[in-house]
Amino acid sequence: NSNNSNNVNDNDKNLHSLFELIHSVDSLTDVYSDISIYDYLCSNNLKIHKSSISVRFCLFNAVNGIDCLCDMNDVSCFLEVDENIPAKINEDGNLLCFVIQHLIKNVIQVSHKKSEI
Repeated sequence: NSNNSNNVNDNDKNLHSLFELIHSVDSLTDVYSDISIYDYLCSNNLKIHKSSISVRFCLFNAVNGIDCLCDMNDVSCFLEVDENIPAKINEDGNLLCFVIQHLIKNVIQVSHKKSEI
């Protein structure tokens, strides 16, 4: 019985370590993204690269990229795309996806625990 107890404790520790690792990777990715976009926006060579981009693709990627942040803040995030949202628009896809993801992150960070956004 004590072996089972030790295994459960080890599994809990491993799960906690994995969660911390995922959070660290997400944090580093956010820092890299912030630095990259800051450099991109502040450079003297700022050029908007417009192309046909799927708005739904940006929305789904933004929501899929914030699972760890939702878990840390005890917030549930659901995505419903209105049928009136165009399938594609002609914009800079990198900037659009970046802005959408940061707007969602800001909402999560100020949401109350157990919120659904």
